[in-house]
Amino acid sequence: MRFEPWRVLLAPALAGLLALVSTTPPVSAVPPFDYPPGGGKEKSPKGGEKGSKPGKKGEKGEIKGEKKGGDRAGKKGEKGEKGGKKGGKKEGKGKGSAVFVATTGLVRRTPISRSPSGEARPPWRLVEITKVGFKVNPKAGTKVTVVPLTTKAPSFSLSVVDSAQKPACGQPRKPWFSVLLTSVDSPQLKTIDPWPYRGEDVPIDVAVLFPEVRGARFIARKQVPQSDIPGGFLQRTVHGAIDLDGDAKADVLILQYCWSDPKLIFPECNAVTGRVYRRVKGKWKLIGKPTPC
Repeated sequence: MRFEPWRVLLAPALAGLLALVSTTPPVSAVPPFDYPPGGGKEKSPKGGEKGSKPGKKGEKGEIKGEKKGGDRAGKKGEKGEKGGKKGGKKEGKGKGSAVFVATTGLVRRTPISRSPSGEARPPWRLVEITKVGFKVNPKAGTKVTVVPLTTKAPSFSLSVVDSAQKPACGQPRKPWFSVLLTSVDSPQLKTIDPWPYRGEDVPIDVAVLFPEVRGARFIARKQVPQSDIPGGFLQRTVHGAIDLDGDAKADVLILQYCWSDPKLIFPECNAVTGRVYRRVKGKWKLIGKPTPC
């Protein structure tokens, strides 16, 4: 066999390139909840790793929970929403919450100028909360609470400017609404450092609560014990925890994990999905399932 030196030199180079491609996350990662609320059917890709179900009872239990009053709030819950509109703050007759929404948004900063290479840099001309989607259509002028998913910035309120109905995606096939909020006047968000793998113009995520919940605040992941996380998910999957009533305990949990294996988180993969839970009468209820279509 003839010796071919180029093969010896090329093989290590290709191996290094493949390793770089497989392990390096995007420079500017965006949150998983760029998907419509409710999203599509969560199913591991073919050839996905074993153990992609969150615990033995996790996925099946969650699906049953959705039918009984979780994500969809059940048939009774939907009737309850009608009652909620007439009865103000009352939840109606159903098991599901009237109109409560907890989702995420992305802090987006628009620069006055950019570097010669095109990268965004301070000072910032405008700070906004973008990529916000609701299952319900909020009226213009309605207040929402924005909770930055960090201890370095306090919560604040914004108003709904407009909303636009978007096509249905996945199951159940219900439309959703892209929500435009007023711009942000927060000194902390203007100066906050971006998370790893984020650009300066999209530094962090926030939770968005509708209707407004004054006093809601962020709770660090380490303050949420493993025993208090539903669905068999791990503590490391807690993307955001929110205290709604001031008792220093999480009342809303936003989970983020890999689509192929819920034990992994970004940047251990690029395809991510999530769950949103709310504590109701001491028990966790699934109220959101943003997943890829």
